Amino acid sequence: MSEAINTASKGILDSMPQPEQIAQQVEAMVETKMGMLRLAEKHEGWEDTVKSSEFIEFAYQDGPNTEERGTYFSLLRTEDARSSPYFEALIEKYPLWGSKFGALLNSDKPNDSIKLLDQFKQSRTAQQSDQNTGKNTDKKDRLERSTAATHGTRRSERTKASTEEDEFESAFKGSRAG
Repeated sequence: MSEAINTASKGILDSMPQPEQIAQQVEAMVETKMGMLRLAEKHEGWEDTVKSSEFIEFAYQDGPNTEERGTYFSLLRTEDARSSPYFEALIEKYPLWGSKFGALLNSDKPNDSIKLLDQFKQSRTAQQSDQNTGKNTDKKDRLERSTAATHGTRRSERTKASTEEDEFESAFKGSRAG
């Protein structure tokens, strides 16, 4: 009987996680939580950002089309085992996208999410800067055109005819032009 108890207790003890395993699991959970806190701190409102059409357009540029993305997301929702091989096939089909965004999108690491959101933020800042530069250039061009020198083709309004003869000639030329 004691042998049966020893065997049963050994089976129970063997099925229990070892302290090293528990420590690894706790460490992984803490690391994930810390990463999520960094993500929330660095990119406030990131949940809304990643759902925006601008972000989706950015993250999938040169990558899977809408139908391919839909298939992948559908597989993820059902936790189909084919989702990972399907994603790998997308990365092979679109290697530029895969190296730039694909691996980051498929990662569950908060640091990868931060990196992707940083890239998105930088691209938006660059686009806004380009738009502002274009506006400033347009304003600058208009200003230059409006203040361009006339090179003697137009008399300054400050200049007054100094003699009666100059006044007569100015009036005579003005009446002939109209």
